[in-house]
Amino acid sequence: MEKKQLAVVVAVVGMFCSAALAGGPLGPPMSIREHGEWAFDAGYMYEEMDVYGAGKYSEREREWYEDEEEEEWVPGDWETFGCGYDRRIRLIDLETNTWLASLEYGLCDNWDIYVRAGIADAKGDIAWREVEEEDEEPYEEYCVLEGGSVDFDYGFAWQVGAAFTICRSGPWTFGGRMQFGAAYPDSFNYSGSEVDEELVDEWTEDGVTYQEYDDYSERWRGSIDLDWWQTIAYLGATYQVDPALQLYAGGGWQTLHGTLDHSDAETEYYTGSRLLADGELVDSYEPEDPIPEEGESSSGSYKLKHASAIGVVGLLWAPTDNTRVGVECLVGEAGKWGIGVMAVFATP
Repeated sequence: MEKKQLAVVVAVVGMFCSAALAGGPLGPPMSIREHGEWAFDAGYMYEEMDVYGAGKYSEREREWYEDEEEEEWVPGDWETFGCGYDRRIRLIDLETNTWLASLEYGLCDNWDIYVRAGIADAKGDIAWREVEEEDEEPYEEYCVLEGGSVDFDYGFAWQVGAAFTICRSGPWTFGGRMQFGAAYPDSFNYSGSEVDEELVDEWTEDGVTYQEYDDYSERWRGSIDLDWWQTIAYLGATYQVDPALQLYAGGGWQTLHGTLDHSDAETEYYTGSRLLADGELVDSYEPEDPIPEEGESSSGSYKLKHASAIGVVGLLWAPTDNTRVGVECLVGEAGKWGIGVMAVFATP
């Protein structure tokens, strides 16, 4: 008799590994649902990683001029003074939180398929590296970008996957899993300002030192966009310890691709002049509105890529017919690892 299940899955996954974005949870390398079974799941994942990439960026500048007829300051055209610079980029300690709901289905006796949809965010630091020339010797150096911390708010995320069984022999089951996922966090927007001064003239008269300053205000704003997708596939074996407990292990491959785009603009405003006599203010001028003088902007696009072998071990415990609890560990290259916990409460 065909049964349908309504399942609620609570998953807590911590992935402390480079480029394990949207990688879990995975689950045992076999199909676990009977033919025709449905399940509605919900899950949460926390991940942390360093991600590397490369791309190009360009810089532009422009100046303002006064329109005497309109009595206002008008920006001139942007002029590119640098383009196509090669730059390597690194996302340091990138943390993501992903919340997903999913629909699973037992396609046949040996195949399960599922689709997940939800939201994901990300935050971390950005560092960049580019080749420069100094004394005719090229060198590379990592530099933290000004305002290097980034915080991307929640945006859309999704995953699709399949679990399959190849064969069974006594307590052993052999199979695998394949999963593809992507995330599109919201843009990170930033802005700021800084006050600066320029010593225009200095002289001494009758024993008094006079200093004339022009005051400026620098204002900037920018936006950074991040998205990624990842494919994971692995084969393995599951061992039935007893009717309530199964152990599994396997190995496979993960591939990640992502994109990071940024654009920013900075404008310098003239805000007034001051005259000091022995450090004391004796005269000042302040325009009715700050006067824009010059601006700069830059933009860049960077491709994020990563691929590595992975190993997965875990256990699946079924204390009752309607409850499953799983614990999983993912290990990758160069010290990468992750853990996951999953609980399933099913109602026929």
